[in-house]
Amino acid sequence: MPKQILLLFSLFVTVASFAQTEISFQPKWKVGDKRTATIITHDIEYKDDELTEETTETLEVVFEIIKESATDYTVKVTMDNIALTPIVEMYDKIADELPKYKSLVLMYQVNKLGGTADLLNWKESKAFILESFEQAEKLLKKKLPEDVEYAKMLMNPIVSLFSSKEAVEGYMENVINYLVTPYSQAFVLNDTVKVERAEVNPFNASDEMSTTHLYYLTEKGKGIYNLNYSIQFDMSGFVAMMKEMMSEMGKSFGVEDSSIAKKNAEFDDITFNMTNYSDWVYNATSGWLTSVTTKTEIYGTDPSGKRRNVSETAVTYK
Repeated sequence: MPKQILLLFSLFVTVASFAQTEISFQPKWKVGDKRTATIITHDIEYKDDELTEETTETLEVVFEIIKESATDYTVKVTMDNIALTPIVEMYDKIADELPKYKSLVLMYQVNKLGGTADLLNWKESKAFILESFEQAEKLLKKKLPEDVEYAKMLMNPIVSLFSSKEAVEGYMENVINYLVTPYSQAFVLNDTVKVERAEVNPFNASDEMSTTHLYYLTEKGKGIYNLNYSIQFDMSGFVAMMKEMMSEMGKSFGVEDSSIAKKNAEFDDITFNMTNYSDWVYNATSGWLTSVTTKTEIYGTDPSGKRRNVSETAVTYK
């Protein structure tokens, strides 16, 4: 009997130790805390394994904690005014000549449990973007009158983006994730957590796709954690939708059934995939991320050949 009791006790301790490995982080920010995230994104495009385009962009975002309640933080997010970004290459002094409109400020309420972020000032930010647009147009009419219409064409999508709170939150999601990702999910130390989700298709906002999220957490040192995070995308529904759309378009233009069948057969050979991998280093003592690296790859084949787009992002904090 003593041996049986000892065995049961040993089993209990083992099970308890496994249960204790689950970790849920919570922010430990204080009012006045501030971090500047420098986000460097390197995009590369290939066609048939030949480099066709390569760009690098840098964005600085300042996160500042300005208020705390029992359940939430109010976070001020300051970044370059995206309404002016498209025309900087046309007139690089625009931010200097319109200093009032140089930076965009967004206010978020971040829940302490789960890290959900709710945009508080989208109406004010919309008014600011529209005013930026008007002032930029006036300035360009004086400085580059021949380019005004082209500049308006570049800025219009940004203005449209601010038509709803949901659209702004969607656009800003990646940026806000560089603040709240450690709090969005419970993890298991030294093991994989798998989460299935249905999300908006990034290639068609009216469609959804199935995604699988994989999280693997390790402890690098006292209070320092490393999170490997990957997303797998099920593109089969999107490809099927594209095939149906191509077929319907052919019928609407009076294309013969044999031609449609031929095109559908070509589409059957199309492959289209997307992967996303990221590595997050988090300081549980301070409650802030210290670095993030991500890599998103979109690749596939169609009748015109192979295509591959790679986007790599490195985020540092100070």
